[in-house]
Amino acid sequence: NYKAIIEGMHLATQKGTAKRCQIKGIDIAGKTGTAQWRNHNMKLSLAWFIGFAPIDNPKVAVAVLVEGVIPQDNIQGGLTAAPIAKEMLEAYFKKNKQF
Repeated sequence: NYKAIIEGMHLATQKGTAKRCQIKGIDIAGKTGTAQWRNHNMKLSLAWFIGFAPIDNPKVAVAVLVEGVIPQDNIQGGLTAAPIAKEMLEAYFKKNKQF
């Protein structure tokens, strides 16, 4: 079951909602999500991404949560949180000279 989950997370970064976190030359496993909640009678959204890389020998894990502040915020896991995770992962791998 573990291998199937990791493969699914890898596919999410290649073809699915997490594809905005792709980094050339580094295999990333990731999962996105979007949730709605009410605060002071406003319907707000949360966008998240979790992931790790490289898949074969993980060196770093990330979790990003973006909270909408007004109902019109157009935030989604793949649209909003995944690009932030990409920046974090790029910074880590550049610092560690792994690409």
